Amino acid sequence: MGEIGLNRREYLYELKYWELEAIREGYDRRSYHLWGGLRWHAFQNMMAFVGGDAMRENGINHPKDLLPLPWDEGEEQQDDFDEEYANEMLDLVDSVNKKKGAQ
Repeated sequence: MGEIGLNRREYLYELKYWELEAIREGYDRRSYHLWGGLRWHAFQNMMAFVGGDAMRENGINHPKDLLPLPWDEGEEQQDDFDEEYANEMLDLVDSVNKKKGAQ
């Protein structure tokens, strides 16, 4: 199946839903750096041709102001990480692993 290197039967019948989602999310993330670089490039070109003062007057102080991307919202959530959240995630992983072992 294309770039992931799995045969069709394995992809359609043997993978679980969470595995398919992980593959899809991984491929979506491939474009993050490309779009981020394009955004910085456009921002720097605008700074060179329009000037920083004109951009600030129009509310463009950062590349994110010029072109917000869907995954920018997730960056702010990363700051909320704490020990309690880490323990909850470890408990979730343990429960999933125990279920898998029982199958």
